[in-house]
Amino acid sequence: MPTEFRNEPFTDFSKEENAQAMRAALAKVATELGREYPLVIGGERINTDAKLESINPANRTQVVGRFQKATKDLANKAVESAYEAFQSWKNTDAAERADFMFRIAAILRDRKHEFSAWMVHEVAKTWAEADGDTAEAIDFLEFYGREMLRYGGPQPLINIPGEENHLDYIPLGVVAVIPPWNFPLAIMAGMTSAAFVTGNTVVLKPSSDAPSQTGTPLSGTASVPSLADAFAALLSAEQGRRVSPSTVGSSAISDEALEDIIGKVIARMSDGVVRDAVIDVAERLVREEIERIKVGR
Repeated sequence: MPTEFRNEPFTDFSKEENAQAMRAALAKVATELGREYPLVIGGERINTDAKLESINPANRTQVVGRFQKATKDLANKAVESAYEAFQSWKNTDAAERADFMFRIAAILRDRKHEFSAWMVHEVAKTWAEADGDTAEAIDFLEFYGREMLRYGGPQPLINIPGEENHLDYIPLGVVAVIPPWNFPLAIMAGMTSAAFVTGNTVVLKPSSDAPSQTGTPLSGTASVPSLADAFAALLSAEQGRRVSPSTVGSSAISDEALEDIIGKVIARMSDGVVRDAVIDVAERLVREEIERIKVGR
């Protein structure tokens, strides 16, 4: 059993050994800038004709990395691949899934300054802000792993004479994760690990302003940087019925695509789920929520 959860401590950069370690990590990452990275769908690495450049906002001449722009067809392929992986991953024991989170947290902890250094270059974070972002990513992994062990065990129920009852939490399917740029590691790791440890699989679309943090995706995830309208098309497509979106905004998605999503959501809600009397209210709330989460709008 893991120890009791404790927040990952922040690094004290007033200590010279810590500052030196961070400088070394920055120098290491600087040698890796400007590389090109593929889409990863079902373990397959895919290059496309359209590219996206990630630029250091503090040095507009510095290209952090080049990434592939995906298409609607690739978005659909990512969902199908994740759904196929879901058939086996959903049956994986909760303890094994939790252990996966703890192992990833250990890797992040060992390479903490390296991950922070990427954020210094890609989103111009200060050392302390980048360190806090990485620490929060570790916290998510450690906390959600422990929570999965709790949810995967026996659940408290009221005993009723003559009955034998059980409560089990089951995974739902493919989760679409769209994290923002401002916490490119922590929120991405939190949203992805929460879905992954609970037995779901993930289609991960990182922020187009900070795609480097995705690195090599977890088994059972499909990493699809820069989908934008293609991803909106995916959410409004028919197979979107088995895709649960976990979204923290994306201003690259067009208003037309959002309108289409709203229309599909309202159509499903009115299909015997919500009374006609509250459809207008539901539509207004959906529109307000979408406006609220659209980063930079």
